[in-house]
Amino acid sequence: MHPAIVGATKEQLQLGFHLGVCNEWEVKLAEQVAKLVPSVGMVTFNNSGTEANMHAMKLAGAYTKRDKVGKFEGHFHGILEPAVGGGNGAYQSS
Repeated sequence: MHPAIVGATKEQLQLGFHLGVCNEWEVKLAEQVAKLVPSVGMVTFNNSGTEANMHAMKLAGAYTKRDKVGKFEGHFHGILEPAVGGGNGAYQSS
């Protein structure tokens, strides 16, 4: 392993870490993303694609006031109930 990466990792661990809770570093990164991409109005970070899809579905439902979600069959959209049904058979709901 590269010594600079090991050193930076150790330094960050001394500051603490917690997955899933917004922290000052996440806010700084989000501000930088918004600065570099002016069309970005909001930024959220997720731990997985499943979590990102869950948030997107909830946001879309709240915004549109609809309770149905469209998805492409035969594609994987994460392990959450609204995304599992249909597809290629591997993750079909009964």
